[in-house]
Amino acid sequence: MSRISNKDELIVAVGNAMENYINGFAAGWYIDYTDQTVVMIEDYIFELDDNKKSDVSWEKEMMEIVKNHQLERIDAPSDATKRQVMLGFAQQQPDKNTSGHLNFSIIQQQEFASFDNVVRELRLDKWWTEFRKEEYQRIAKKWIKKKRFDFIDGQLVRRTD
Repeated sequence: MSRISNKDELIVAVGNAMENYINGFAAGWYIDYTDQTVVMIEDYIFELDDNKKSDVSWEKEMMEIVKNHQLERIDAPSDATKRQVMLGFAQQQPDKNTSGHLNFSIIQQQEFASFDNVVRELRLDKWWTEFRKEEYQRIAKKWIKKKRFDFIDGQLVRRTD
């Protein structure tokens, strides 16, 4: 984790966090004002008693951060947002058959897995990865603006004015 020192770095870090939320995984991504980083914390860590001792180093680190750092959770993208990102990729395809296959995968019962399978079958992995990264950076930029994050004297703050 590297220290975030400007808005561009914050956009990249938040975009990566949003892109890497895992469905069904009980953890969240947080802006850590204390260290000026973005960190992933498992949800159960917030519920642990101060008397709980852990022998697992990553669990100890998470407990330390939760206890002693100022955190703000980064919103996980909704299914509708993820769907929009997939539709955007499908619509940008120059070949109508490719676009059609991708669009059809999105209306399947397990749309996210179906879409990923079609992307692999069509060998579009590299382009999908680039597109998805750019889209989540764009989404992160809007989220950061809405939440009023800024840097004052090199410190990450949330404006209240």
